[in-house]
Amino acid sequence: MRSIVLAGAFTVALATTAFAEWPCAQPCLPQVRFEERTMTCYRPEYRTAYRDVQRTVYRTVPETHQREFQETFMVTHWREEERQRTIFVPVTREETRTCTVMRCEWREEQRERTVLVPETKMVARHYTVNVPGCREETREEVVMIPETRAETRQRTYTVMTTRWREEERQCTVMVPETRQVEEKYLVSIPG
Repeated sequence: MRSIVLAGAFTVALATTAFAEWPCAQPCLPQVRFEERTMTCYRPEYRTAYRDVQRTVYRTVPETHQREFQETFMVTHWREEERQRTIFVPVTREETRTCTVMRCEWREEQRERTVLVPETKMVARHYTVNVPGCREETREEVVMIPETRAETRQRTYTVMTTRWREEERQCTVMVPETRQVEEKYLVSIPG
């Protein structure tokens, strides 16, 4: 639209110039006019369409195979051996020691002190007290009186009863076993 307006203005300018230079009755170029027209333009529109497409999907399927492996395990083995050890035997003895002890000694002494002795006296005081007064008053009130009646109700209880039965079971218990072991060790004997 902007290019059409510029072209029209350029044509009018040429026509005016030609008319000024050539003294002829009519202008040499045709008369330019402008008009509004409705133009139809096309623009692309994008639409989203869904369709089913077949695809091949590879999935991992776990397979279980049994194989034999050889493993080495450490098995504890017990053996008997003789060992010698040195132990300390406590020896007691009597000895004389000197120590300083603090001993308390008591002595009599005279001391003077000032004490407060309470003194009582009779003092007359006046004060005002509230004396309660009683009067008879009649009041009406609503009281709920319980009414008892005989009614028969049925209830179902579930009672758990314990039943004892004799049953034989086998269990494995650890039985302590003692054995004699000879040990050699050194003992310090005072000479």
